Amino acid sequence: THNAYNYSPAFQLPNQSYDISQQLVDGVRAFMLDVYDVLGTPTLYHGLIALGSEPLEDVLVDIRDFLQANSNEVLTIIFESNVTAGDIEAVFTSSGLNPYLRTQPLNEPWPTLQELIDADERLVVFSDIDDAGSGQEWYHYMWDYCVETHYSNSSRADFSCDFNRGDSANSLFILNHFITNLLVG
Repeated sequence: THNAYNYSPAFQLPNQSYDISQQLVDGVRAFMLDVYDVLGTPTLYHGLIALGSEPLEDVLVDIRDFLQANSNEVLTIIFESNVTAGDIEAVFTSSGLNPYLRTQPLNEPWPTLQELIDADERLVVFSDIDDAGSGQEWYHYMWDYCVETHYSNSSRADFSCDFNRGDSANSLFILNHFITNLLVG
């Protein structure tokens, strides 16, 4: 889900109807999260903090609880990151998610879902910023792995499988399948 944390009624101008915990129950397995630094705390919000925000750690604890309770599930997080990889790593450590992280070697075939489950590497993390350092190999730069369709569709007629960003040779395909309602002022 796009801006997965941005839900009604907690946020103004929400992108989602339910929080991430409910989305997990409903079957969502991949989440796009926009993270910013707010007074030293990695925080989720979209556009303007005044429209609503939530500490990243709160969402990651919900994800950890879900993974602990559901040993056959594999999740993906894609960060639109406005904080450092070190900031993200600190929150993953404090939320207890590190044991679930998958490090995927670049240009190697992806394991099957069952292989991820068997290895208990059930959380794959991507970022739109390429700043992972030594020991942060699990923090994958998304454009090394992914290609995506356009994300600004104003009607169903705009949907296409044409590539927008990323290299067409990359192994993961992100299909943006939401309509962007433009606000008219």
